[in-house]
Amino acid sequence: MAIYTCFDMIADCRQGKPEGWRHFVRTFLPPVRRIVAHYGGGEEQVMHLVERLRETKSSPLHGMQPMTEREFLDSLRPLVVELTRTHVPEAAPGLDLVQEALAPLTAVERQTAWLETFGYPAREAARIMRMAPETAVKLRERTGALLRAKLDDWSVKMLARHGHALGEEVERQPPAEPLGYRDFFDVIDGRNTWQHRSTFERTLEESWFEVHRACRIREADDALDKAKPLDEAAMRPVLEYLRIPEGKKGFWKRLVAGS
Repeated sequence: MAIYTCFDMIADCRQGKPEGWRHFVRTFLPPVRRIVAHYGGGEEQVMHLVERLRETKSSPLHGMQPMTEREFLDSLRPLVVELTRTHVPEAAPGLDLVQEALAPLTAVERQTAWLETFGYPAREAARIMRMAPETAVKLRERTGALLRAKLDDWSVKMLARHGHALGEEVERQPPAEPLGYRDFFDVIDGRNTWQHRSTFERTLEESWFEVHRACRIREADDALDKAKPLDEAAMRPVLEYLRIPEGKKGFWKRLVAGS
């Protein structure tokens, strides 16, 4: 039996095929809901996102290349941020000063600290980074001390409050040769050699753009891990809203239904 891949889903969704949208609702709606809820959105924003994906000409699905589930979920994050963003009246702190203040941190410490710009408290960042909660709490205390020593207008939760603005700015600072998704996955999944990990960490210590990307990918990885696929009953209201027909029942299901 052929395996239905993420790229199969993307291709089918682009063509409006029910099987593609059924797979999306079953597999990706739960992690999308999880991330949207984290950024303060609800089911309204979730359905707006799905509707944007279903747009005939301007859907983000157009032009997507073959990709893994984590890559696909990460590619949806800009749309999640757009749909859930709230206005912050005061200006964000200077990114250069923030980066300068956090320069003493290692690659792992930088990711744990930068996850605050994603709105994750220390203990949630610890789960995403797969480290002990106490370690993340102590690191956040150190992060606060470094920022307080460098910034005149430092305040508690400053990074979280201005996270969207800081993230947008850092995404405008790509290196000449960005890392590939595989570089991040090998580290997250523990498949890397000592040499690869050392090179990876050195790259993150030289580029906050890559730190930001690492946090995005870890967020997608965590959401997919924690949000389980929907069963048929949970899928039905969404499929009805989207006017997606029910899938064909297999032989044994038809036999049971008719008995």
